Amino acid sequence: MKRSILTYFKNTKSTDNKPGYSANTKKRKTTFVTSEVIEISSDEELQTTANVTDKSLEGGEKHDSTFFQQTNYQHKQNLEVHSRNVKLSNDQPTECEDQEEHTTEIPYYLKDFFLILNAVLNNQNDKKLFEGEDMHWIEKFQTMQCSSQKLYIRLYQRKCAWLPIKKVSYPRITNDAAVVLNDLAENGFLLDSHNCSLSLDDVLHLLSAPDVKDISRLYHIQNNSKQQNISALLLMCKQQKSLFSPQTSLESKLLKRASAALGKCYKLSPAPQKVFNRLLLVFDVTKGTIDDSEYTIAGQSQGPFYGKHQQLSSILLAGMGKIIYPTYTINDPTPIFKSRLELLEYETAYQLKHEVMMACDNSQWQQALHLCENASVASLQVDEGSKKKALKMKTFMKTFTACSVYIQILSLQVEILQKMKKYDEASDLLKKLLGQNDFCLSRKGYWAERLALNYDQHMHDEKRAMEVVTEMLSDKYVRVGHKISLVERYNKLCMSAKLREQGLVKKELHMQSFLSAKEVHIVGRILPKRMQSGSARFMWQTPGHPDDVVLCSVEEYALAHYKSLGYNQGLHGEGGTLSCFFCLLMWDIIFMDGIPDVFRTQFQTHPLDLYTDEFYEHRKTYIVQRLQDICDWENSSFSVIQKLTETWNLQQDVSCAGMNWQRFSSLQETLALASCIGGKTLSAILNIMSKDLRHTRSGLPDLVVWNPAKCIYKFVEVKGPSDRLQNNQKMWMHHLVSIGACVEVCYVSASASRKLTV
Repeated sequence: MKRSILTYFKNTKSTDNKPGYSANTKKRKTTFVTSEVIEISSDEELQTTANVTDKSLEGGEKHDSTFFQQTNYQHKQNLEVHSRNVKLSNDQPTECEDQEEHTTEIPYYLKDFFLILNAVLNNQNDKKLFEGEDMHWIEKFQTMQCSSQKLYIRLYQRKCAWLPIKKVSYPRITNDAAVVLNDLAENGFLLDSHNCSLSLDDVLHLLSAPDVKDISRLYHIQNNSKQQNISALLLMCKQQKSLFSPQTSLESKLLKRASAALGKCYKLSPAPQKVFNRLLLVFDVTKGTIDDSEYTIAGQSQGPFYGKHQQLSSILLAGMGKIIYPTYTINDPTPIFKSRLELLEYETAYQLKHEVMMACDNSQWQQALHLCENASVASLQVDEGSKKKALKMKTFMKTFTACSVYIQILSLQVEILQKMKKYDEASDLLKKLLGQNDFCLSRKGYWAERLALNYDQHMHDEKRAMEVVTEMLSDKYVRVGHKISLVERYNKLCMSAKLREQGLVKKELHMQSFLSAKEVHIVGRILPKRMQSGSARFMWQTPGHPDDVVLCSVEEYALAHYKSLGYNQGLHGEGGTLSCFFCLLMWDIIFMDGIPDVFRTQFQTHPLDLYTDEFYEHRKTYIVQRLQDICDWENSSFSVIQKLTETWNLQQDVSCAGMNWQRFSSLQETLALASCIGGKTLSAILNIMSKDLRHTRSGLPDLVVWNPAKCIYKFVEVKGPSDRLQNNQKMWMHHLVSIGACVEVCYVSASASRKLTV
């Protein structure tokens, strides 16, 4: 299958010191850029997921592209260059024809948008998802004046809220925003406040604080804050209702005065906005999209995804060089959405999930619960054909189905009910979640733990708790860490006299014997609570230098302790350190060709199956051979040092899930640690991670300390006062001890420092 899209590249000179180049091969890497000209508004921040602002661009952050190319992106082949001229499409303007334009160049944000638009419409499987009204808005946008296109995209990237005309200022687009705004409103892309009924509350919130203060003074109201003045004005209107005509009421007069002070306002029209949101979703479903048109009048609400369009951000950040995506071959023979109905069902479910998360972020539990109930009703309307198709999909692709999203919402509803202490209702939902074996299976262990806890602790039904534990211990989807917790719960229930009387206790269960790591105990001088700040709870005094005092966390205290024992190098990275080794040594396998559907866009930092069991199954032959090579350390065809060096030089600063290029200070530090750990231990650890990365990336020891000169190392799990090992940490302790790794648990107890004063 061939996909024609616009792709722009940055042509860089081959330089040994630049990220993405090997000192030996001088291999050039290409990164996406989107425009030679960066058009920036001085009064608006660009809303992106990485918080990249227009102001940062104004400071000189411009694309350094020397030429642009239109390419035809073909799966399983390298990008083929057809032209050095940027062309968008035959039926949409390639240069601005407005007399008021300051430049005839198309700015980056408009090029990015048309890149996405053309990528979707030039793919037959994607294009058929848009019909009728959708194509009407798309074609209408393509034929609009360039200045209108520019301004619409700028507003589309902002929060969806009513905007007073005086707050819409884009001198690089037009000197008269009112004309362009009016054109967009006439074409149906914007709503006009003069044609919409805004309440007094809406208008007052849209006014600036000084304007609200001026109006308040007219009615002898004087408060310090804008909100206090608004509340007082609304209360006054409520208390002084007109007995005759509503037209002469105080509220009507106040609304007229406030509207005059506010002036004309505009807001994105929902219909075209939903179409463009849908375009972004089809272009890159892995990043999703949301419709924020109904959230707020003045845009007060905030949330983790509010007003964000991650697909556009990905292109922008790549073009700026902020993100460099890895090189891989897109191979997506299986459409995620085979019909428009499936797309609309997923879009509805995703939107509902987002709204639930927004309510939870704002601690609006009742509102969140109401939204979950709406989602339950919507889930019943999913087409049977869509359900059957979802059940047949690969595990990592099920995430992008409406059925999977509704299960995620159901899981969120459990958390909401737990917050509201409605344990009976939460338990009923948990039983429903545990009764299905199709979606979100990685959560089954957590659901089982929660249900057993509810029955035991909150509902005092030990019999049902015992039944849940017994049943879920035999469930193949419940992982070892969760099974440890369930066994502990079972053994606790065995102590119940009530269950013993009923003859429900047979015998205690025992998991496999877990090996324990060596324990060491040190004493640290803890700071008084009034002097503690953040994680800084301890103070370290350098031996022999009583005046050299450092305030530190418990992990930093342990690092200083091991340094005094001869481990002159150390990192506090928890699972991040070994995750870096996983990426560096498995990079070519992670991004290998030949596995369908795991790479669907050019803006991915990992294959879609990375955190599923399918990752190992799809690459088993290659992973097993690589692990053997690492265990051998060096053979005729492989060398750990050479592989680490090669990946570091070729891929440095390229984004990859699990890889933090700042974790190590240099390649030499990375090689030194790998040499200390050794191939056998490193291979055994990576073997465990590769089979279940989702569940094994947590629980690894806090610290790794080493001494390159003595070739010694140690993994250290640090526990502060009143802290204890979690089950996933116990599991990793067992694994590390069983493979012969140097590992220990360091317990830091506290001695008081009452004499210290601030």
